[in-house]
Amino acid sequence: RAVQSRRQTGSSFKPFVYGAAFEKGLTPADTLFDAPIAIPVGEQIYAPKNYYGKYAGIVTIQRALELSINVPAVKTYMMTGGDKVVDFARRLGITADLPQYPSLSLGAAGVSPLEMTGAYNVFANSGVYIKPRYIRKIADQTERVLDEQPPVISEATSQQVAFEIAYMLKGTIDRGTAYAAHTLADPLAGKTGTTNGYTDAWFIGFSPEYTVGVWAGNDDPSKSLGGGATGADVTLPIWIDIFKQFEEQKLRAGKPDFDPPPGVVVVP
Repeated sequence: RAVQSRRQTGSSFKPFVYGAAFEKGLTPADTLFDAPIAIPVGEQIYAPKNYYGKYAGIVTIQRALELSINVPAVKTYMMTGGDKVVDFARRLGITADLPQYPSLSLGAAGVSPLEMTGAYNVFANSGVYIKPRYIRKIADQTERVLDEQPPVISEATSQQVAFEIAYMLKGTIDRGTAYAAHTLADPLAGKTGTTNGYTDAWFIGFSPEYTVGVWAGNDDPSKSLGGGATGADVTLPIWIDIFKQFEEQKLRAGKPDFDPPPGVVVVP
């Protein structure tokens, strides 16, 4: 399930859309107009809706991601271009098929939990992608190393873009859909994901030390987890439990914040 499954990611895909937009020059402070839209796709009309059926009007990208508002993500995808979004996701290690439809921005494509978690690690890791590996090394009882897997590392995006996404995802915990995690030690960042019909629930989040992804669903993707089974309700509590254990076992260094790289200024 972690490695081979391809499950719809819901809103947990949105950071890739905004990351591609930031590479083109947008910032978390730029505003979008959140209102109903209709997009012709071939012979059909695609009309994405927000989760609660309400619209916020003018909203910053930061707030749109914190509250997981759908229409601004779709508009950002249309402005940025599907090819740019897919290229960004590929550099973050997503190998799954990503059809370039506007619905991709809301997580219509199927991706494995391992690839999603590895991709989010880029935001925690100053833009550097590290390919997930299961065995670091094998040693005998005398600590003689019999086999060692060196990490496969590549630069996925700039330090600045990675920080901007991490900063926005910190807001998701401080003020947004993942507010339930705000009592844990700072800094933490992450994103909920919920699919149509409540078939898949996600929460992927990170501290400076750890990136943890949680997915819940039935093996039969046509089976729902039940009405209202959102990422915030189903998977976020599991993620919180894991990070509580990190804290209890003193496995977190307690850094005050994610390190801002040169060239990024945070202003009110």
